[in-house]
Amino acid sequence: MNNLMAESEWSLMRVLWTISSATSKQLTNIMFQKKEWSSSTTKTILKRLQDKGLVTHNGENRNRIYTPCVEEKVMMASNLSNLLHDMCSMKVGDSLVTALTKCELSQTDIKNLINLLQEKAIKAPKTIACDCLPENCHMNCD
Repeated sequence: MNNLMAESEWSLMRVLWTISSATSKQLTNIMFQKKEWSSSTTKTILKRLQDKGLVTHNGENRNRIYTPCVEEKVMMASNLSNLLHDMCSMKVGDSLVTALTKCELSQTDIKNLINLLQEKAIKAPKTIACDCLPENCHMNCD
């Protein structure tokens, strides 16, 4: 399964995750209201999601019902993990701080983050090394 999704694919998947399943006509109507997409745009994105194995349908040509094949939480975690893995290790912390300042979080989210960070602080190293270059390459990654 290809976990990489374009912004448009995320938009459509968020709708499907919210309503669990829908016909292409229902999705076309929703995406027109939400993004002013044409019917062909919605159907093209549905096809791409299907080709990636992220969406399935019941097989009937008319009134085909589309359903997500992957859970939203799993996809979000996978994509975030991939993104963080692609960053310089020594800059992940700063990137997370920047991202969190721009996110609205519930009190429960904040408590969970505090608990996790307190647990991680016990074993955390003082600094994180840059992993952008091979070990034998001695250049600075500031």
